[in-house]
Amino acid sequence: MGIILIWIAPPFIYFLKELLGIGQTSLFTGVVYSTALILLINHIPLKIFYRGNEMLAFTGLSFFFLGFFYFIFYNSQKSSIIVDAINFAILIGFIYCIFRVDNDVQYYIPVIILIVTLINNFALIYSISTNPNYVLGARATVQYNKGTGEEFSGNPIVFGRNAVAGLIVSFLIIHKKALEFIGNKSIRINLIAHINILVSFVVLILTQSRGNFISVGLCIIFYLVFGNYSVLKGFQSSKITILYYLIVLGILQYFNRAFKIIETFNRYSDQAYEFLLRALNTGLGINNSGTTQDASALNRVQNIDMIKKIISRDWFDFIFGKGYKFWYVDIPALEAFVNFGILGVLLFCIFNLFILYYIILGVKSNNLFQNFISLFYINLFVAVFTGGRPLDFSYWVFYIILIRFLLILPKNKLASE
Repeated sequence: MGIILIWIAPPFIYFLKELLGIGQTSLFTGVVYSTALILLINHIPLKIFYRGNEMLAFTGLSFFFLGFFYFIFYNSQKSSIIVDAINFAILIGFIYCIFRVDNDVQYYIPVIILIVTLINNFALIYSISTNPNYVLGARATVQYNKGTGEEFSGNPIVFGRNAVAGLIVSFLIIHKKALEFIGNKSIRINLIAHINILVSFVVLILTQSRGNFISVGLCIIFYLVFGNYSVLKGFQSSKITILYYLIVLGILQYFNRAFKIIETFNRYSDQAYEFLLRALNTGLGINNSGTTQDASALNRVQNIDMIKKIISRDWFDFIFGKGYKFWYVDIPALEAFVNFGILGVLLFCIFNLFILYYIILGVKSNNLFQNFISLFYINLFVAVFTGGRPLDFSYWVFYIILIRFLLILPKNKLASE
């Protein structure tokens, strides 16, 4: 539960903020993350640690502590120093705690991920259904007031990422019933997975995040190319599952007549395609003068042009960078170069390339948790080139999990039946 609270549960934390009226303050989030670290404390001696992925640990933690060094000695962003210090403290605590977690956690954590992602999805649906300002067609998010009298705001990407996690874990539980994990032969768990895969798909569409759409498509390709799967064996369904889908079809038929949901889905699909095409055209510079530019992509293009000018002025900046959080590029791989120089960008890119290599082996594994973190990393890999910062807290929570568990299998590893 400590791992889940700090990794999978943040969308629900957003929901609780909105529900409890705490707004955007970091106090509640800090309390939850501190609770997660407390839950990770166990009975084994403090000097005992389990083995992680050594190559990822060397490259990844080298970059992490390089960023920490810059944060202390070459900090360009003093305004967020307290929040950044707390984030670093929690992440370093998480590194210490997770290397003391037994490998056998991989046998039962997929079921917890399944349940928590479903709760997160329902939290979003409940939020928009009770929000009088939400209009169908707008990007869905749990919206909270800033406490400043301004309009409500929120972050749909967090819930879109949760939907991707829900899709992946649900699919794997449905498709790989024979693998050794707690609940693998449970009809109830299988039914929950079928419910979650449908709800996750709906949430993915509602949040309209381009990066998440791309990552789902890449996950399908990776699984088809590298996955150890059997289509016929994987989708054998029980009577209760068949009954569930018959009920769902009946409900969809009713809602389609009452609310024209197929027409709404087509509108969402066309809108998502238009957004993606506009972003690509803006990024590649092939829009004509009369075409609407994508604001997000245009901002990245402008950032890149400005960074070229800054870096080219001084060899010191080119080698050592401009300092911690010098400029928000919204492209983590490029910002690693801007902030930390040549060494920073090399470590960051090599780290992600090693992960990309290892996840191919992870997708081939017979361990469901290895399959999950390998496929879910693709979502993070897309984000590395589309949004965020190289030392974003949410990114590094997952990076630390990959460093600890990727291709580190339990001792009693069992092949599929």
